[in-house]
Amino acid sequence: MTKDNPPADLPPLVAGQIRFYQASPPALPPGDYNINVDQVLTGGGQGGLPSAKDTFGQDTPFAIVGPRFTLKPTEVYSVYPPKGHFGPFDNALPHVVFTRRTLPWERSLNPADPSQNSEFPVPWMALILISPDDFAAETTLPEAVAKDRKPGDMPAVKSRTVGQLLNPGDGFTGPKGINLDYGQSEGDLCNTLDLPVNVFTQIAPSQEDLPFLAHVREVKTGGKETLSLKQDGWFTVVLGNRLPQTTTASEGIKNRVCLVSLEGFSDHLPVVAEDGTPSLPNTDGAHTVRMAVLASWDFTCYGNNDFKVKMTQMDDRSLLSLNAVRPEGNDPAIKAVQGAFALGYAPLNHTTRLGEKTVSWYRGPMITLQMDMQSPYAFIPTADRALRYDATGMFATEYASAYELGRMLALQNRGFASAMYRYRNSVKMALDAEKKSADIAAGFFVQPLMGKDGTLQDAVAKLFENSKEWG
Repeated sequence: MTKDNPPADLPPLVAGQIRFYQASPPALPPGDYNINVDQVLTGGGQGGLPSAKDTFGQDTPFAIVGPRFTLKPTEVYSVYPPKGHFGPFDNALPHVVFTRRTLPWERSLNPADPSQNSEFPVPWMALILISPDDFAAETTLPEAVAKDRKPGDMPAVKSRTVGQLLNPGDGFTGPKGINLDYGQSEGDLCNTLDLPVNVFTQIAPSQEDLPFLAHVREVKTGGKETLSLKQDGWFTVVLGNRLPQTTTASEGIKNRVCLVSLEGFSDHLPVVAEDGTPSLPNTDGAHTVRMAVLASWDFTCYGNNDFKVKMTQMDDRSLLSLNAVRPEGNDPAIKAVQGAFALGYAPLNHTTRLGEKTVSWYRGPMITLQMDMQSPYAFIPTADRALRYDATGMFATEYASAYELGRMLALQNRGFASAMYRYRNSVKMALDAEKKSADIAAGFFVQPLMGKDGTLQDAVAKLFENSKEWG
């Protein structure tokens, strides 16, 4: 994608389509700029007057600022794997989605040359995934590192000043050649990550890989639920370059993802030899690499998510049934419970709106039998109206849950919530106006004017007197 974002000759997207762009560099990168305007005035030369010429100039300096050492949380649209989640993420590359399409290309790896390669723009940020295995071989740590963590532990993201990032001290290496922009100072706080040089060499992307780890997506958002008010359909994605560590143990393995700034790392990113061995140039004898962290999150990976194996081993006869101890017997109630289990129902604790405690059935929308769609569905004013009793004498809550989930998803969209409020307010005003008209037609407007005896004659007389006062 060039400065003509997007190219004008592309047709508009329709529902269900997505379009990928390699990059979207900004028209002007962050930095200090100056606008100079000169105005030349000429005159005279008529009526015997000498001709005159003068030039008036004006310089207007301005600065373009952008994220550098920190990033506003609002810039991040979503992350995957989700923060704090537990699941089989071992075959998913971590990624982060931004709400501003130019963000990954607004700076350069080399601060002295902010321009971007027009053919292969290189992002200045990358996702670094660290796992416990990356540090398992550690037995000792340098003294400057040992005060922050123990051997074998994953390093934590730590708040430091910009000065400590740019000048980390002996044994450390960090971003080089960075001059602070307008409004920045070495006392500003930022999040940082310290990685051993050998770990950074193994897991950090090379400069050749970076152009392939970020891209722009244009999607048609009409009729889709989005996570914010952003509705233009442009999203930027930055991908990680390695898969999470996993285990089949029940507790799983915690992985940490850090979105780091690589500005100032143009000369000391890993270089991969022909045999696939990475090395790190220009370390100057350092044992630790320090980077600015723009965002970070943890997740726990469990199990081996091999899709082909799972599909091969799938038992379609018990696809949605629970692996639970099932009651046995020929009693009608037991048979009803067995049937509920076979259909994928789960008995769950249920607190009713009145505070009563009970156990009710619930299942998700995926079922193992054919159901005919109803058109149209009957109007349901509340979630409680969708509760129903089944043959076991228990509530079935799947439709009520779907109602409530749909309501919450709709109301979390500010645009929909605002439109709903305006609609309800207009209906209320119309009903109030209709009621007021009905009251007037029924003669209720004379009630406050009734005389002591409450007669209509007294009310009319009082109205007549008031009309003379009102003129």
